[in-house]
Parts: sequence; C-alpha cells; structure tokens
Amino acid sequence: MRARHAKARATASDIERQTARLLRALAEPGASARTTDIPRPGLLAVSAKRRGVSLASGHFPAAAGAHLVAQDLARWRETPGRPVLEITAAGHAKLKRGAAPEPEQFQAQHREVEEAVIEPHGRVKRNEAESPLAWLARRKDRAGRAMLDPASFAAGERFRHDFTLAGLQPRVTSDWSTPVSGAALGDRGMRMTDLMVAARQRLDAALEALGPELGALVIDVCGFLKGLELVEAEHRWPARSAKVVLGISLARLAAH
Repeated sequence: MRARHAKARATASDIERQTARLLRALAEPGASARTTDIPRPGLLAVSAKRRGVSLASGHFPAAAGAHLVAQDLARWRETPGRPVLEITAAGHAKLKRGAAPEPEQFQAQHREVEEAVIEPHGRVKRNEAESPLAWLARRKDRAGRAMLDPASFAAGERFRHDFTLAGLQPRVTSDWSTPVSGAALGDRGMRMTDLMVAARQRLDAALEALGPELGALVIDVCGFLKGLELVEAEHRWPARSAKVVLGISLARLAAH
C-alpha cells in the first residue's frame, strides 16, 4: 500500500514538473504544441517559428497539456489538420508571477517591463503596459502601417520620463530615476533635485513648442497616462478624434 502511494506521489510530482516545463515552452514567441505518436503515443510536440521556420523544442506528456487546459493556462485552437495547444493570457500571467519576488508577484503579472534608452539619461527600465503610447505603437491601421511612428513614440516616452522625474506624477511602477547600470549618484538628495529641475526645464520648453491645446493633450496622455477614450469623453470630442490630434501633437513634439 505504501509503495503504491509513493509511486502515485512520484507520478503526480513528475506531471507537475512536466506541466511547468510545458508552460515555459509554450511561452516562447510563436510556440504551440500538437499531439503526436512519435517517438511514442500520448505525447505533445512543441515547436516554435524562428525566421519563418518551425523548429521542434521538446516533447511532453499529454497529461501535462490537460493540466494546463484545466487551469486555463493553455487552450486548444482549431487549425487545418490538427488543433494546436497555445498559452493563454492567464498562462503568461502565471509565469510573470513566478519570476518575480514574492511581495511583487501580483504586480508583476500586469507589467511589461522593458529596457530603453531615453536621452539624456541613458538606459532605463519602463513598464510598457502602463503607457497608452505603447498600445498605439503596437497596432496597425487598415493599410498595415503603425498607428504611431517610432519618432513620435520616442518623443512621447521622453515627455513621460521627464513628467515623472519632475515629480508631477507619483511613480507607481516604472522607475525613471535610476539608470539600469546602477551607477552611484553621489549625494542622491542633491542629485535628484538637480534632475527634477532639469526635467521641469525640458517640460517647459516642450510645452512652449506645443502650445496650450496640444500641450494639454500630451500632458493627459503622456503625463497622466489617460486613455484616448477618456480624453474624448472629458473634452466631449468625437470618437477617434483624440488619436488624430495626438498624432499631430507628437509629431510636433518629435520635431522639437
């Protein structure tokens, strides 16, 4: 009896490990899994597309896929031939929670932290999920063009950086104040005061170049991170008009 229980526990533990490995494999860009009978029946073959070529990345027991589906961490999608298993948003969130320190696990699942170079401060970390501009920059219009060109996006993010650094918006997630390199700042109190003054001077110059109406919109979207629908509701503008005005504002900001 004890031997049977020990074997059952060992089997369950192995399935948990395989389930965790399968979830990480499905999180790779372009990855999905299909059922296969090679090298033996009852397996899932994971492959990911790299440079347009599908490359196999491992085999996992079908039970691991069933565990993920039962927890809504993966789902089956119908495709020509056989359905494929893909990771869900809940699966990505679980991986983000697991990769973060325990006190920050809940916040981590809502972050999309990336490193970027923001002049004149060098390389910094920022949370793409909190930026309305990042949402626009990732989307295409009907002609397949980006809704926000790289120069306008960079100008808006630099404005957001200065707005936060100047102390006009309380910092919640992104840390604009410390370079990724972690270089010593000397007397941090005095250094931060100098940074805030310089940031406010850059903001004043940018807002003067934009003018009051365009400047107010940039403050709402890039400073206070308001969504375009909220801006339209507050200003009683027609639907989708804020995107047009924001494009004009950011183009002028980029020129400045």
